[in-house]
Amino acid sequence: SGELSRTYGGAVSAHPEFLHLGGITPTNLARKKAIAKRAAALIADDSLVILDAGTTAEQLSFALDNTRRITVITNGIRPINALALQDKVTVVVLGGTLDIAHDSITGVDAEKMLESMHGNYAFMGAVQISPERGIGSLSYEQARLKTQMMAHASQVYVMADAAKLHNRPYPYWSPFPKRWTLITDTDADAEMLRRLQRSGAEEILLAKV
Repeated sequence: SGELSRTYGGAVSAHPEFLHLGGITPTNLARKKAIAKRAAALIADDSLVILDAGTTAEQLSFALDNTRRITVITNGIRPINALALQDKVTVVVLGGTLDIAHDSITGVDAEKMLESMHGNYAFMGAVQISPERGIGSLSYEQARLKTQMMAHASQVYVMADAAKLHNRPYPYWSPFPKRWTLITDTDADAEMLRRLQRSGAEEILLAKV
C-alpha cells in the first residue's frame, strides 16, 4: 500500500517524521509555488546553492524534485526536510542556534561557516522587501545571516510574493547587495517594482500564478 520503503536489512516508513516545524504557517502558497518553480529553473547542475530559511525556500526545495546534482547550503529546517530524501542533492547544514519558532538556524557559528564558502547562487526569502531598507527579517540574527549569505554568492535572487512588497516597519534589515534579481509574482504592484528597480534590482522575474 506504499506505507513502507525497503532498506538494507529492513524497512522504514515511506512518510518519515522529521523535525517538528514551529509557528510559521504558510500563506499565499500558490504564489510561493509559482515563484519556486521559476527559481528552480535557474539552477544548473553541479552548482553550489546558498538557500535561506522559510516557506518560499521550502517550496523551492520541493520544486527541485531531485532533478539536479547540486550542493545546497542552508540554515532552514523546512528546506532540510524537503531535501532530505533527494539523493542527488548534497545538503550542508549551517550550524548554530536552533530557532524553532522561525524554522531556522542562526548565530555566529553559521556566519563563520559561510566564510569558507562561495555559492553560484543565493536564494533569499523575506518577511518584507523595501526599496529603502532591503530585506526584512523577524530577528537580528536572521538579518545578519541573510547579509552574509548574499555576500558569499555570485548571483543573488530575492524571492518575495506580492504580499511582501509593502512598507511595514520591521526592525531588522539586510541591505540589498550591489547586484540582485527579484523573483515575485504577477500580482506585484507596478509602482513598487519600479521603485525596487531604482534601488538596484538588475532584473525582475514575474512568476504566473
